[in-house]
Amino acid sequence: MRPGNVRRPPSYARKARGGGLMLFVQIFTILLLLLFGLVLFFSFQAEDLSDIAGHPSAPAESQEELGLTRVEGPGEISEMLQLQPEVRLTEEAINEYLQRTLAAKQLGSFEGFAEYVNTWVRLVDGQFEVIIERKLFERSVTVSLHFEVMRQGDLFLCQAKRGRFGNLRVFGGFLAALQPAVRELHDLYQEEIAALTETGRVVIEQDRVILERGY
Repeated sequence: MRPGNVRRPPSYARKARGGGLMLFVQIFTILLLLLFGLVLFFSFQAEDLSDIAGHPSAPAESQEELGLTRVEGPGEISEMLQLQPEVRLTEEAINEYLQRTLAAKQLGSFEGFAEYVNTWVRLVDGQFEVIIERKLFERSVTVSLHFEVMRQGDLFLCQAKRGRFGNLRVFGGFLAALQPAVRELHDLYQEEIAALTETGRVVIEQDRVILERGY
């Protein structure tokens, strides 16, 4: 080989390398499409709400042994706490109150391309979940935020821990997409939230909230 001459690889070798890169791009694109399809699939699979007291799909069982199953408003809770050391409010009572009162309030961000159905609350030990149920193309779709309740001094703090689009769990920055509707709920029920948090102690248990009178 003469000095200065550079030997080029055969054309079939260049084609092989180019073909390998193209195959990698195609496989990567297919995987992305599959992942996107799975995300859509789980997002549009509505969360099972049959364990929420008061939901139409839940067993018709009263929670009377756990506490109140109906309240008329925040004033009733305040009056009861003046007469007794604690009030036990069931998940059934909270959801019944939401269904009875939310339709009369201005919904704002609940309206959109999906038909609003209802808002539900699920209570577990030390935490609660707010679920917004909508209907899209005659299918039920849900979004939810899971909160942990803490107290700092005289303040009750609710921290969003995780959320769900249907059956797809989301964390971190994705929770920001779920917060506007829940924030609007907070604004609509300022009076009710004040009545709950002005008590001496709030304990969230499975299926109920215990409100203890402050001294």
